[in-house]
Amino acid sequence: MTTPVPPRTDAGNGSGEATPNLIRSLNLRTVLDTIAAADELSRPEIAALTGLSLPTAASLIAELERIDLVGHRGQTIGAPGRPAALYSFNERAGYVFAVDLGSRKVTAAIADLNGSILLEATNATRRSSPGSIVDQISEMHDDLRSRVGLAKGAVGLASIGVGAVVDPVTSGLRDTNLPELQEGSFASTLEYALQIPTLIENDVNLAAIGEEWKGRAAGLTKFVVMSVGTGTGMGIVVDGEIYRGATGAAGEIARLPIGPDAADWQGNNGGLFEYTASGSGILRQLETALEGSSDPSLSKLVDVRDIFDAARAGVPEARQILDREAAQLALGVVAAAALLDPQLVVFTGGIGRQEVLVDAVNDRVASLMPSHPPIVVSQLGTRGTMYGAIAIALGAVRDQILSANSRAD
Repeated sequence: MTTPVPPRTDAGNGSGEATPNLIRSLNLRTVLDTIAAADELSRPEIAALTGLSLPTAASLIAELERIDLVGHRGQTIGAPGRPAALYSFNERAGYVFAVDLGSRKVTAAIADLNGSILLEATNATRRSSPGSIVDQISEMHDDLRSRVGLAKGAVGLASIGVGAVVDPVTSGLRDTNLPELQEGSFASTLEYALQIPTLIENDVNLAAIGEEWKGRAAGLTKFVVMSVGTGTGMGIVVDGEIYRGATGAAGEIARLPIGPDAADWQGNNGGLFEYTASGSGILRQLETALEGSSDPSLSKLVDVRDIFDAARAGVPEARQILDREAAQLALGVVAAAALLDPQLVVFTGGIGRQEVLVDAVNDRVASLMPSHPPIVVSQLGTRGTMYGAIAIALGAVRDQILSANSRAD
């Protein structure tokens, strides 16, 4: 799972060598994650799974028990020899607040340390000003926390997904679908309002993390997620980590010069690939088809969903629109495959989740690139960004709890 790691002051002794404090901290996190991934484990099982000696594992387990991240819940039954204590993860030792912030709606959730969502809410996005969005997210946090029955301060960390290029150093936003957030310091303002550490991440990057955690990319370390809806974007995972690039703009495929008249493209409000491959591009194709056809059935097609339904039903003009969309998307897939050589390409988004479209993309890619990665449709529906937001929050808040208790010692 991709998790941001907070900076440490004990990472070495200046010579590049790990210090005993760092080694113990890493081992502590390894033991914690091993226990969290299982229902119950004995000390010998934990030692075997982590590769640690039994005395070292026992010492780390005792430390995790002391800070209430691990509990002694029972004993082995029926095994030869003396019964062994069984340890399990205390998922209620902390909580996270995750948000999928879209241009039309905001979905927010409180989750425990296992990633189980305790309560969730969705509201229309208040877009009158940056302050109104900050206030809305803060109010949703307080409301959900209160309804779950958590005391103020029980939630340790917030994670926000937004359609924007997020600067990896400053967390500043640009090229966002919420232009009102582009000016000013949204991240720091929101963190001040929530009064808890806050992570800001691109929504498609989070969707990729969601696929790694709960979706089609589970167990993979090199894959891409292509989101196609009102816009286009790509989340890139390399060696198990999100690849953001130097300025956070890696995966911004909207600006690829792929499409008709690429050499003469003069668009200033977006990229050619997005202009032709997103939902608005499909609707422009429909307008062109309506102008050149007298078929009354076409006039009944209003939105993108209608076009895909008509294509499935065999309406020729609708099928042609779908095929042109598939041809455009196939070029994007081939470009990504040639540069990144991923194990898998996952399609998501309102348009990208259409099986009939992705089947056509697969056929077109095969004709362009006979040896290509598998191309699949996400099974997470609209949940990918939320799952990704929870996933990075879980990793960060576990580190936060361990670090806070280490300092307390």
